[in-house]
Amino acid sequence: MRREEKTGMYLVLFSLLVFIAVIIFASVVFTQPKLGADKNMVVTQVTLDPKTFGATEIVSTNVVSTYDEVEITQVIEEPKAEEIKESIPGYLPFHSGPFRVNLQYPKTWEVNSYLAGGAVEFYKSYSNYPSKVTLNIIYPKNRDSLEKVTAYMLEEVEDIENYNLFSSFPTTLDNQEAYKLVYSGVKYGQHLKWMMVYTVVNDKVYQMTYEAHGMNFYQDLKQATKIIESFEFA
Repeated sequence: MRREEKTGMYLVLFSLLVFIAVIIFASVVFTQPKLGADKNMVVTQVTLDPKTFGATEIVSTNVVSTYDEVEITQVIEEPKAEEIKESIPGYLPFHSGPFRVNLQYPKTWEVNSYLAGGAVEFYKSYSNYPSKVTLNIIYPKNRDSLEKVTAYMLEEVEDIENYNLFSSFPTTLDNQEAYKLVYSGVKYGQHLKWMMVYTVVNDKVYQMTYEAHGMNFYQDLKQATKIIESFEFA
């Protein structure tokens, strides 16, 4: 074969190889997904710990995005009571805004949060008399210590008909020094028993009182005690 023919053949082969390479390169580049082509990308849920990140938390972030548009739905709210303190099984969280207090109460009990002065009542109904736990704040004048408040409380309950004091002793309420009184008497024509726990913070008396008919007092005492023990300053 003549030299000129060999040179022409090589040029043809080289051109063919270049053409094939260009086709392969183009197929790789232009088959990549374009912006907006894939609408199935889902970004996973994000949850932050309020104890670590402060007063707010992204409690649910549901993100469905395309390549050219991103939609983000975020629900940001204050931590609930059950996130602040470990939940009690079978109990519901409650937050008192006026008193800035968190509590938990049994699912089978009712709540009345429309009492005078912002007081809150958790109660279990009976045909004779309801068992109830009441949260209240009182502002006794010139009684800024637990000892003075206890003397005042004893004076108040002594006026109850057929009053009988069972016990009185120091305790705690959300790690604050507190005092507990257990007593009975006749009120509203009913033989009732009470368990009162109170503490003094910033010249205010935070008072939790369990009140029940004598027949039901010990039956509901365990649940009432859990309500009181769930007391937590918000």
